[in-house]
Amino acid sequence: MPQNNNNINPLEYFRLLPIKAAKVSEISEATASSPLPPAERVNFHIGHPLQDEELSTLYFRLTVSAAEEEKQNEVNRADFLRRCIAQCAPYMPRGGYAAAAGHPLLEHLQNWLKGQNEPLEYESGHRREIIFGSGGVTENLRVLFTALQRFLRYRPAQICLFQSELPQFLHNFPYLRFLHYDEASSLPEYLQNLLNAHPQRPLFLIYQTVLPEAVRRELREISLQKPLFFIELNDAPNHLSMAREARMQERVLRFLTPKIFHPALQNLSTIFILGSHDYLKVLETVHFELKGTPAAAEIEWLTYVLDNHILPPEDESSSLEAPSDRHTSPLISTGERLVRKFGGLVSGQPLLLETAATVVEQYSQRQQERFSSLYHFINRLPFVEREQGENLDHIPALKILDTLLKQPQDKAFAALLQE
Repeated sequence: MPQNNNNINPLEYFRLLPIKAAKVSEISEATASSPLPPAERVNFHIGHPLQDEELSTLYFRLTVSAAEEEKQNEVNRADFLRRCIAQCAPYMPRGGYAAAAGHPLLEHLQNWLKGQNEPLEYESGHRREIIFGSGGVTENLRVLFTALQRFLRYRPAQICLFQSELPQFLHNFPYLRFLHYDEASSLPEYLQNLLNAHPQRPLFLIYQTVLPEAVRRELREISLQKPLFFIELNDAPNHLSMAREARMQERVLRFLTPKIFHPALQNLSTIFILGSHDYLKVLETVHFELKGTPAAAEIEWLTYVLDNHILPPEDESSSLEAPSDRHTSPLISTGERLVRKFGGLVSGQPLLLETAATVVEQYSQRQQERFSSLYHFINRLPFVEREQGENLDHIPALKILDTLLKQPQDKAFAALLQE
């Protein structure tokens, strides 16, 4: 523990323990970044799905027919689905993009950061200060708290929630002490008292609102002298962020949602985390351990919306009516095929046949329950308008795509997805 004197940099209290990536991950990333031409490299990863151009083409053709693809007004959306299918086969890099290659979504974010009256620059190279996360803000707070619980050098830490409420499960970290405070004008005094009472205990302030400028200035002065760190969940532009204050970028983590581009995109689950390279390096690793790498489909979807300036109207919604005829579950058909197959293999062996039939029946019942639950859920979504008697599996993918473009801002749609 650092000695409590004025010569100690308060950032020392927020140092993280070193984290080591799995050896196979190091080998995989070193191979991927090799200067050799792709044809001379062997890219691999344990558990990495098969990547094959012909296979991706077959998946694409299952999604979009040749006739649909040939229509002039369908080309752009069909290209998106083709690219999305290809991108979803491999894992994304940790953090959502390769440092050497970047990503189109990263360009959109950088343009937003640099296009403001008070631009801020964040490194996206090998010491990157921007990463992507999947699952929304709450889920990435779980990643952050897990990282602090495991890797914060000086523990326990205090977490002050200013005008913020978090789900109860996010409080279940033994080395993190959660506090609540709601009064903006006296916030600096409250935090100063906490730091005076525990001068060697790191304090993280989490807030979802924009702090008044006078409060920000007071908090900056405290942070330069005491172990106070900021976690912003407010989608604030640069000039309203603590990060724009002098010497503060290393002391602030910004969690930004797609709402920064348009309010209608606030419910999309991809988020951006900006701040200290040392913190982001640990966060991307913990994200990988808890959730895997960021979801390619979600990132491609947001990129497509921004590339094509598709910003849905905020009040428009549609409803999904139940179909007039229920079609037979494909899982039932699968079970029937398994019964017939097993029946042929174990013919003449009654005990084995009975056991096999029981296993298949139990499997079929479990899968049918899952399918029925999913089918019921889909029928409640404001998803697509269907013709009379039209089943979900007959609706063109491009029609579903059109409807999804109208739904990101719909609160009922988001609530149903969270069930």
